[in-house]
Amino acid sequence: MIRKEIIIPVAIILLTVIFASVSAFVFFSKGKSKFWVSQKMKIGAVLLTLCVITVQPSCKQQVTCYDVARTNNFVVETDSAGKINLDISENNKITGKIYLRDVSNYSFKIANTGSIEKNLFKGAVMPSDGVFNSTQENFFVEIDKSIKPGEYSISFFPVSIELQGEYGNWDSFILNIK
Repeated sequence: MIRKEIIIPVAIILLTVIFASVSAFVFFSKGKSKFWVSQKMKIGAVLLTLCVITVQPSCKQQVTCYDVARTNNFVVETDSAGKINLDISENNKITGKIYLRDVSNYSFKIANTGSIEKNLFKGAVMPSDGVFNSTQENFFVEIDKSIKPGEYSISFFPVSIELQGEYGNWDSFILNIK
């Protein structure tokens, strides 16, 4: 079975070659041949459609030129279900990146995902290079190694630990501790 990831790029390359050839025929006929002009339009439309199909956004939140991009956007590596998987016996750090950073204090909280949310752990988000000083900043958080395996929610905030109550969950993820 040939995969879509192979077929579409090959089709785009093939259509580009055909489009260039038809464009040459249009050029040599000085645009007077209705047949070659219509073929060029059809092939161009198919080519544009295939190119649009293959474009996939690199982040979940898509911003258009009319939307103001959200500041302090936390991005962490997740699995296909959107969960952060962490084997606490091997590593107790979660790493990620803050996009459009505009404050200098960040924090997180971990809560159980049961029917009654109970905050288990709060902490500061730390910059990987030691200081929050650029608009895109790598960060890490250290998780307490005493946390039991299970599924939790982790929320990140663009404020210090003391001010978390004034914010709703800014960016939240499911945290799967193994």
